[in-house]
Amino acid sequence: MTKKLVLLLFLICPIIFGQTIRPRIAVQSVEHDFSSSGSFKFIIFNSGGGVLKINKIHTTCRCVTADLDKKEVNIGDSAFLSVTYSGSSGNKENIEYIYVNSNDETTPTLRLTVIYNKKYPDLVFPNLSKVDKEKRQSVLTDIPKITFSDTTFDFGDVKKGEVVSHNFTIVNRGNSTLEIKRIRTSCGCTAALLNKTKLEAGESGVIHVEFDSSIENGSVSRIIEVISNDPINEKSILKIHANVKG
Repeated sequence: MTKKLVLLLFLICPIIFGQTIRPRIAVQSVEHDFSSSGSFKFIIFNSGGGVLKINKIHTTCRCVTADLDKKEVNIGDSAFLSVTYSGSSGNKENIEYIYVNSNDETTPTLRLTVIYNKKYPDLVFPNLSKVDKEKRQSVLTDIPKITFSDTTFDFGDVKKGEVVSHNFTIVNRGNSTLEIKRIRTSCGCTAALLNKTKLEAGESGVIHVEFDSSIENGSVSRIIEVISNDPINEKSILKIHANVKG
């Protein structure tokens, strides 16, 4: 009986492990307006539990080039996608896309947007593509907009066992109430506390992040996911770094 139980666990564990440890692709921003600059770096994060592998990158125009600094992103790590735009410099709005294919089963193809002279692109609300321009403009104006004072923080050298902290400031730059629905961290060593869940237009709040270095060694990167009702940036990514010395 014992041998059969051990064999059963041996067969089941890889299945459970495979279902739990999966890479998850996330980005700091899904779009960029190149009206003010010809180059930009999208930051791609791996917020899952396995190695994220970027298989292919495709752009919809030769005027857009995209270069990735690495094709494999470890747990809690990030990669830079350097994008340059050499399209029209006129007043006409132009929208192109970058498709990033990875081994993330939930989002196998991530679409990034390259915009020139951004006005009111349908890509933000695809379901409004047949609605008149005035209504679309009204919808896009009357929304919350989540912004941060900074999205990354480096604690530098941290003595093993020390608990360090940092405050990320949230500001609602939109015109309606911003609601923070959920905050998740990529590791039990990191805690994130929010001082308020609802921010009115122009109001600010604080996410207090604490990093416990007790079980860490060497260079460490951790991610904090902020889920809100901002329809453009529903999931925002904050990142902390530390170099833990024993």
